[in-house]
Amino acid sequence: MAGRGKNSKVVGKTLAAKKNTKNTVSKSIPDGQITNGAIRRLARRGGVTRISYGTNSHVRDYIDDFLNRVVRDSLSYC
Repeated sequence: MAGRGKNSKVVGKTLAAKKNTKNTVSKSIPDGQITNGAIRRLARRGGVTRISYGTNSHVRDYIDDFLNRVVRDSLSYC
């Protein structure tokens, strides 16, 4: 293959190997923890464009309280 240097086949194999390992390796998230990305996605859906760093902890607390209330109410109805 012209223009790619001497080791064009080796580079192609390493890139393919990196792509495959990226999909199989996942980070473990502790139970009950809401990530910054999850908060950002929720805010984007609500129309927020920028989020300050300090709001993540407040949003986490609010979501945790809300979910506890929902679970408590659902258990009482059951």
